[in-house]
Amino acid sequence: MTTEQFRKYWNAMPFQPFAIHLADGRYLNVLHPENVAMSLSGRTASVLDPKVDAFETVDLLLATTLRPLNGKQHGHKRSR
Repeated sequence: MTTEQFRKYWNAMPFQPFAIHLADGRYLNVLHPENVAMSLSGRTASVLDPKVDAFETVDLLLATTLRPLNGKQHGHKRSR
């Protein structure tokens, strides 16, 4: 997975929740675009896990896949 692919999912209009699958078998659900903070380099992202009210920081280059949570395709990009 590339950081550009992550940005495509994150910036989709309208936003569609998605999951980031990690190499160790775990996954992180991104339920809202404001639940993500990306580093200036774009290599790492912190994702809020609302169940435990904590952020998990991941190296996006080590994520294996992204998957929409509702099965819909992504819309147009929005500017941030």
